[in-house]
Amino acid sequence: MAHGLWSYHLLGRRSRTWPAVAVGIAPDIFAFGPYVVERIPRGNPLTANPPLHSIPEYVFRLYDISHSLVVAALVLGVVYLLTGRLPLWTIAWPLHVLLDVPTHTLSFFPTPFLWPLSPVRVNGVSWSAPWFLASNYAALLAITVISILRSRKRGIQSGTARLDA
Repeated sequence: MAHGLWSYHLLGRRSRTWPAVAVGIAPDIFAFGPYVVERIPRGNPLTANPPLHSIPEYVFRLYDISHSLVVAALVLGVVYLLTGRLPLWTIAWPLHVLLDVPTHTLSFFPTPFLWPLSPVRVNGVSWSAPWFLASNYAALLAITVISILRSRKRGIQSGTARLDA
């Protein structure tokens, strides 16, 4: 969810909102979505940090693909070659990867940002550490509140604000 919110705040308000949010969460949906869907019929809920041995190998391969800046650059390069443009919202994919690099530890899905060129990974802070989770969502909440207040102020200054809103 945080990736979608960061994509919205950093890209979506300057370009197309929903594509930015969708592309911002797409790397995780691509990697973990099939696994989650596979577990639904079994009534087997997915925990936030399941034991690594319980996760099928294909999830790790999909994660390598979707969390690689190399793959993202290749795909976005093809998009540019085919369309002659690269919409701002497409940058949400590499943004997702860049946000994951320092927020994943080596012990649980370290981000393979240079895959397949290099196996290098960064031992960051876990995104699920309570202090980080709280500070991440507090920052997102603060940005949201500031955005709403600025939006209202612009509406008042332009005379378009509604008093009954």
